[in-house]
Amino acid sequence: MDEEPSDPRRQLLAELAPGGPEQVVGVLRARSTEAIGHLHRDDWLALTERLRGPDGRLPAELAWRCGYALHLQGRANEAAACFESAAETDDDAEGAHLAAACAASLWSRGAVEELAATADRALALAEASGDASALAAAWVAQALSASIDDRHACTAAEHKALRFAEDAGDVLAVARIHTHIACVDLEEARYLEAIERLTDVITTTGAHGLASSQALARVNLAEALVRVGRLDEAVHEAEASRLQFGVLDSPLVGGAWRILGSVNTIRGSLSRAAHAYSEAVRYAEEHGFSQVLLPALVGLALVRAADDREAARDLLDRARALPAVTHHLASKLAHGWFLLMESDERPPARAEALAIAERELTEALHYSENSVVAEALELAVLAGDRKPDDPRLAEAREMWRAAGNRVRSTMNAYVAARLSGATVAEHRALQDLHGLGLHADAWAVPGPLNAVRPAAPRIRVHCLGAFALEVDGRTVPGSAWPSRKARDALKALAVSDPEGLSRSRLEALLWPDVLDPGNRLSVALSQLRQVLDPGRARPADHYIVADRSRVRLASAHVSVDVRDFSRAAAEVTDGTDVDVDVLEAVAARHTGVLLEGEDAEWIDAPREEVERLAREVNRALALALAGTTDAARAVPWLIRQINDDPYDEPTYVSLVRLLERLGRHGEARNFYAVYDSRMRELDVAAQPWAAVSELGAS
Repeated sequence: MDEEPSDPRRQLLAELAPGGPEQVVGVLRARSTEAIGHLHRDDWLALTERLRGPDGRLPAELAWRCGYALHLQGRANEAAACFESAAETDDDAEGAHLAAACAASLWSRGAVEELAATADRALALAEASGDASALAAAWVAQALSASIDDRHACTAAEHKALRFAEDAGDVLAVARIHTHIACVDLEEARYLEAIERLTDVITTTGAHGLASSQALARVNLAEALVRVGRLDEAVHEAEASRLQFGVLDSPLVGGAWRILGSVNTIRGSLSRAAHAYSEAVRYAEEHGFSQVLLPALVGLALVRAADDREAARDLLDRARALPAVTHHLASKLAHGWFLLMESDERPPARAEALAIAERELTEALHYSENSVVAEALELAVLAGDRKPDDPRLAEAREMWRAAGNRVRSTMNAYVAARLSGATVAEHRALQDLHGLGLHADAWAVPGPLNAVRPAAPRIRVHCLGAFALEVDGRTVPGSAWPSRKARDALKALAVSDPEGLSRSRLEALLWPDVLDPGNRLSVALSQLRQVLDPGRARPADHYIVADRSRVRLASAHVSVDVRDFSRAAAEVTDGTDVDVDVLEAVAARHTGVLLEGEDAEWIDAPREEVERLAREVNRALALALAGTTDAARAVPWLIRQINDDPYDEPTYVSLVRLLERLGRHGEARNFYAVYDSRMRELDVAAQPWAAVSELGAS
């Protein structure tokens, strides 16, 4: 029988347990990377309590390693306390590591005033020591300092740091530096390079058990995947990161939530996006992560703008008031898109949006943030005179294409088609957006799609995701409803069959504990008609048809998303051959869980039926795509199946096999590792890698 694999954390704790300061410092020096990578927060805090001197000071060798480990786990305040309590040291290498780790903590907390001096102290000590590992840490600190206003100096410092880290054989530092370089790749729109680099980091950190470093790399990989339109893969990586940070009890989980918010915003799953961004804001505020807080507030503002513009304004004001280490040009540009949305009610907002586009375009060119350049060009066109032949629109599209950002290049093509009235091109771009996983509600978010969105039906009831009612293209706020029962009546009628509900059934749903509701239903229906038709311009039965026995929505005048999806899903999953484009269009109509957040018993059965239909559509689409010459398009749909059911073994095997066949071997290995982990959770043996690979080769 094979021996149980060793537990590095347990071994380290056993070596550290009996010793005094000198022995502990000796173990930490000898096994620095293992200690930082494997010891948990409580382990470090216990060591500091045990070895703290009478004056409250810690040996510098312990202080910087403890602080750096806590920094990597997202414990910014506790890390700072460790650095502040470090005793003086005559060892230049240890002093350099202490200063460099302190600089990283200052950067993450937005404390830029002290950053440059601390980074310079780290470099001076490292150069005096000649130690390769210390020089690597010091040059990382220099890169963080330079990132504020000198991108080229930042990049040069990162590459110097990488050379020293490789010379020292410091696996943790190498992984960290590659992750930093990948972040620069992201900002400068080198997405494919970032994906390749981060995939390698995930493999390396997994092999060495560096969980926090791997989780951070996954967050950045998810960001890169978002930028190239691989949304389901981005969700998979963000969820994997969220779980890893959860095991570590790390506040950095807020970064994973932010990515999930971004993906769901792009996709149009707005209730899920709002939840994810809210979680990101909560973690970032609690632990002082300005690098997460600012984009999370802006993202939440864009989502809330779809139904509550006043709340969106407040969130944007909070974001603008934050200090930030880096410029966050994309966050500033988001305010321009919001202003453009507002211009339908406040015409001067269009000129304000144009001014933001022009200002951020200049800034983005200075900092080589190519993705912001492309987006600023689009905003300038759409906030300006909207000429379909404006060369700036085509320039932006070429930039998106060159960067490999399929979502944004396809959005651009859709915008150009809408502006020029090219219906065939518009239809083609719309199908492509559906194929990338965008739902209908993506058009409600401030941005290029919202700026050219088609006119919506006058009355639109949204039940997939959080409930919402749109009247004349504007979401009805909660304060506009005369009563909760009127709102609940609309939910029940929207979820029911087109024939509606009997009066007695509707009364039982609305007043389950009342034997005789009297005329309460008539009052609720009158209030509902008032919301749908405030001016009473139409007959009473124009939107709500009610007689003595039944009540229903007038399908000719009220659009209900769940009905549209269910009808289309049933048509494409009836066993007949269906065109891939049609399947993608139907999948795009499923924008979320039916009445997400509602817990009434009557919603359970229709909710399960809608989710069953969604899975059937996704499965049919994945199978159809896998059999085409463009089989790579099946990958995101297989991943979506896994995201919905993390223990679906056949889908894991199919996905790994397809990735191997496509030559995406690193991704195949990573998904196999997740599959193996999920099977262990079920106490089920995963198929060995050799067997899965044989399937791929067969």
